[in-house]
Amino acid sequence: MGLDIYHLHIDDDVTDFPVIIDVEQAQLQKIVQFSRKKTNQYIDFERLLSDHGFSAQDYYQALHQRELSGIGKFSDSFYFCPTGESDPMNPSQTGLYFTDKRSFFAPKPQLPPNALKRLKTFKIKQYPMIDRLEDVVYTKQIGYQRNAVADAFFNEFLPDGMFVEKSYAQRIFELTIAEAQQDFRTSFLDNWDDQRSLVVVSW
Repeated sequence: MGLDIYHLHIDDDVTDFPVIIDVEQAQLQKIVQFSRKKTNQYIDFERLLSDHGFSAQDYYQALHQRELSGIGKFSDSFYFCPTGESDPMNPSQTGLYFTDKRSFFAPKPQLPPNALKRLKTFKIKQYPMIDRLEDVVYTKQIGYQRNAVADAFFNEFLPDGMFVEKSYAQRIFELTIAEAQQDFRTSFLDNWDDQRSLVVVSW
């Protein structure tokens, strides 16, 4: 499991680091005033499935693989498991595998043998895309920590969480291993801005 913790400062200018926020989340109300609308593009999985004769209600995305397939180019592959399967890696029904990797033979996903046996593979030229208008704040990175926390951290902080109160950063400091605490203090606590600091936790 990889853990990334970012300390960001909200910027008045448009930066290369927009962060999507939920403007209804109570924890983030302090920074909603800085939010702006931005159109982001995503893969339209519902259309991807329907274009191949399947329903999004009958399948869910169970695995995403991304690999470098050339200089600056990536290929994406997605494995969909039938809805209702309790173990997508050991399915009793046929799953779906989509890949846009440019190769003569369609690559096989990294799945257990039983899942590979029950698989329909589709090579596609391009994934269908959909635009979504979302609320974002533009930021610049002030601090960063990779892992370096006690196991108890994962009991207290949810994956893909974000917060703007310094008390949460202080708690992460307390859960950071001793040899990394000084770096965390310098990058997170000493540079804290009560109006513009945002911490994003990703694991």
